[in-house]
Amino acid sequence: CLTKLASHATTSPKGKFLVEPVNRGWCVKEAASGKILFIRHWFGAPLFSPDDTFLTLIPHQGSGGKDILVLDPATGKEIQKLQGHTALLSTGDAFPSAAFHPTNNLLATADTKGTVIVWDVKTGKQVQNFKEPHPVSHVAFSRSGKYLAYAILQHSLKLRTTDTWQEFKSYP
Repeated sequence: CLTKLASHATTSPKGKFLVEPVNRGWCVKEAASGKILFIRHWFGAPLFSPDDTFLTLIPHQGSGGKDILVLDPATGKEIQKLQGHTALLSTGDAFPSAAFHPTNNLLATADTKGTVIVWDVKTGKQVQNFKEPHPVSHVAFSRSGKYLAYAILQHSLKLRTTDTWQEFKSYP
């Protein structure tokens, strides 16, 4: 995985893995040895779970795909294919459309049609689904995991509690 984009390389939260960009995809390496574990093409926006157990890959905008892959980062083996979005996910570097909960196996994703889905990545099932009238460009869990925040493009920021998923606050 020789890359001219070394500045775009990232490590997993626990430091076990290194991810480097390759042509429209990602090369996953063992951080300690540099050994290449696997390469996946046509995916952008790699995201590790906080405990390094899962690696999610969101389809590259040029691929037309909408399914999110959940992989074992040590082997590249597909654990889940999360299906439920009907539009492309936002994959800009500055605007992540996916975020892991800090203490459990929940993953929040958002798309350009305003759909926000919270998944259990172990089971592949949807935990919650929210529909907004405009594209959602960012999703994030609070550090405590008590809140889910998401930005509705050019409109507002919403906070929901993660115990009831009710809207807690909205900022214009």
